[in-house]
Amino acid sequence: MRRSSPVTPAFGKLIDAAQYLGTSTKTVRRLIASGLPAYRLGESGHLRVRLADLDRWLEENCRVENDVDALVDQICEGLR
Repeated sequence: MRRSSPVTPAFGKLIDAAQYLGTSTKTVRRLIASGLPAYRLGESGHLRVRLADLDRWLEENCRVENDVDALVDQICEGLR
């Protein structure tokens, strides 16, 4: 008998998105207010976030600073 692999849900609750990001649901709500797509599903109307949308939104809206010189300059400015 073949065992099926676990299925990752396409939509997650705000708590799921928060755990995925390692943050709070309040931060997820702020991201939604900033443009992260969210959906109201079912009769309950609770907000859901599509995990694929979350990954895409983060790639498009959050940049990682890899420039060490710029980082050192920022730290030095804070010390002055």
